[in-house]
Parts: sequence; C-alpha cells; structure tokens
Amino acid sequence: MFFKKASFMRKSVLLILLAAFWIFLSGIYDIFHISLGIISVILVIMLNRRILGLQFYSQEKINTSLRFHRLFVYIPWLIWEMLLSSIQVAVIILSPKMPVNPSIVRFKVKLPNMTSKVILGNSISLTPGTLTIDIEGDEFLVHALTDEAFSLISSGRLPDYAGALFMSESKDTLQTFEIIRTADEL
Repeated sequence: MFFKKASFMRKSVLLILLAAFWIFLSGIYDIFHISLGIISVILVIMLNRRILGLQFYSQEKINTSLRFHRLFVYIPWLIWEMLLSSIQVAVIILSPKMPVNPSIVRFKVKLPNMTSKVILGNSISLTPGTLTIDIEGDEFLVHALTDEAFSLISSGRLPDYAGALFMSESKDTLQTFEIIRTADEL
C-alpha cells in the first residue's frame, strides 16, 4: 500500500510539496501535464518509500524529524539570501579590481542529525560565493570567495535557520568558527 510504512501526514505533505514544485517548474497548467506531474510524484514517492524510513548514519537520532511547517519560512529566506549573494558575486566579477579574497573556513555546529547537517551544507553551497568542501561529524570545511560570503555562517544565522527545521530551540547552533587559510596561504 502507498501510505503504509510512513505516516499518512508526512507522505501527504511530501506529495503536495513535490506536486507544487512540478507545477511551478513546468509552467504548463493543462490537465494533461498536471496529471503527468501527479503520476510522476506518486511514482517517486512509491519508489523511495523504503528510503524514507532508513537510518543512514549511526549517530542519527531517530526521534528527530523535519518540521515541515518551518520550510515555509526557511525556503523563502534561503532564496532571498541566495539572491543577495548572487548580487555580491556579480559586483565582484564586474568590478575592474576583482576584490576577491578566497579563504577556507572551519566551523563546528550543534545540530541534531546528519540530515540537518547535509541541509546546512547544501544551503551553504547553494549560496553563491561559498562551497561546502567537507562535513565530518559536527565540523564543516567551507571555501568562501570573500569575507562577506561567509558572513551568514560566521554570524550563526544560516546554522540557526537550518537547525530550526529540526529542533524546537535552534539558538547558538554555531559552536566554533575559524579561518584556516586565506588568499595569502593558498
């Protein structure tokens, strides 16, 4: 049965989000294309139903689950930050002096599970000017194009927002932050 293993609410929300994403990306709003989208979304959920219940990492806490309602705050906020970072990178590229100051930063976070760390790492990489190089345990290694590029991390805002997707209290998720290499050392 389609809704047997995972909770009905979880799969319903996933179905609605994926269908809305399909409709948003397709841009064609006739019955045929919407039907294809819904069929595709149902097939994806059915093929991945076993994966949804798996624990991939030994340190993963089983009781910690994604709070879907917080995605409605996180996704628009992340898109806004991506837009601002895109403008910053465009200004740097278009500037005749190219004020690039690449650096590699290391920081440690306190997040409840590996899924939240992967979401944080992907969010960092989606923000122009930064790239997550490595995640090992609670430590992240990130390349940043400029000092402004890692300001979301150093201020703790991005780790706190990512933590809020899984934890009720997500203040002070950033534990340590250090610049380990600058342009002079690269």
